[in-house]
Amino acid sequence: MTTLQQLKEKLDATPLESKSSLVYAQQVNVDLVNDDHLLLFLYAEGFNVDVSVYCCNCLPVQSYTSDPACIGNIFTFYSYVKQRALVRLLRYWTKRHKLFGDKYTLPLTLYGM
Repeated sequence: MTTLQQLKEKLDATPLESKSSLVYAQQVNVDLVNDDHLLLFLYAEGFNVDVSVYCCNCLPVQSYTSDPACIGNIFTFYSYVKQRALVRLLRYWTKRHKLFGDKYTLPLTLYGM
C-alpha cells in the first residue's frame, strides 16, 4: 500500500464535520482534488526527504534497512508525515472556504475568480 493510499484511508476515517469543505469541493469539481493535489500536501511535510537522516545511526540506506530499530524510526517518521499532511489538507480547504465563501471551489488564478 502506498503512502498516498494510506493518506486517503486516513481521510476516509476522518469525521465528516472536519472535512466537509474538502468533500464538497470534490463533489463540485473532481479535478480540483486529485492525487496530484494530495501529493502536494505529502511533499510539503517532507515526504520525499532522505529518510537516512531520521535513522538512529544515520547509516547509508543499505546498512540500516535490516536494522529493526531504524526501520521503526522510518515508519514512525512516515506516519507523522501522513498525519501532518492530512491536517494541512483539511486546514487548507477550511480556510479556503472561509476566505472565498461559495466561490471557493472555483480554480484560483492570477486574474481572480
